[in-house]
Amino acid sequence: MITNKGVGVLGLGLPELGTLGAGSDRSAGSRPVVLVTGAGRLAGIATRIAVRLAEDGWDVATTHWAPYDARMPWGEQPEDVQELGARIRAAGAETVALPADLTDVHTPAALFATVADRLGPVTALVMGHAESVDSDLLSTTVESFDRHFAVNTRASWLLIKAFAEQLKQPEQLTGRARVVALTSDHTAFNCLTGRARAPSTGSCWPRHASSRTSR
Repeated sequence: MITNKGVGVLGLGLPELGTLGAGSDRSAGSRPVVLVTGAGRLAGIATRIAVRLAEDGWDVATTHWAPYDARMPWGEQPEDVQELGARIRAAGAETVALPADLTDVHTPAALFATVADRLGPVTALVMGHAESVDSDLLSTTVESFDRHFAVNTRASWLLIKAFAEQLKQPEQLTGRARVVALTSDHTAFNCLTGRARAPSTGSCWPRHASSRTSR
């Protein structure tokens, strides 16, 4: 299991996510399903979580968005998505990798519908996506500002909303369904010193940060 002692996946402090797979679903021979967003590069935290969840008995759906990677210094890495799928399957899990433009308000609901069709209803959501472009107060464009809010704030809300809506029998999942959001950022005066993503994730406030690490 991922955690039985309050210690999260890879030390990230995930809230006993692994215990979801230990109930009647697994004893009946089926595996719970998790959706992990932002798993487009092997170097990302989300990809390592996806593999670990597969090892712990989950079927894993992942999302990635190549146009974002193309704008980043590392560029597109389609082979990473393929390799991640291979590692998940090697752990005994079913998997599907979905391109996801999270600036589109229809994408979150479509993701859950697709995953349900391919793997089954989603029991847990791990959000590791982000729009993260370096800029400061003067160089941030309106387009970049809007994109950061669309991906980091609005899409996260819509993903959680869609997750709740697809729970057909929520009374059967009381205390079992999970939502995990990742953060990895410096904590002091971030809004003033660097990243356009800061306002969209609440990290303008001194000594507080909340932004995700990959898209």
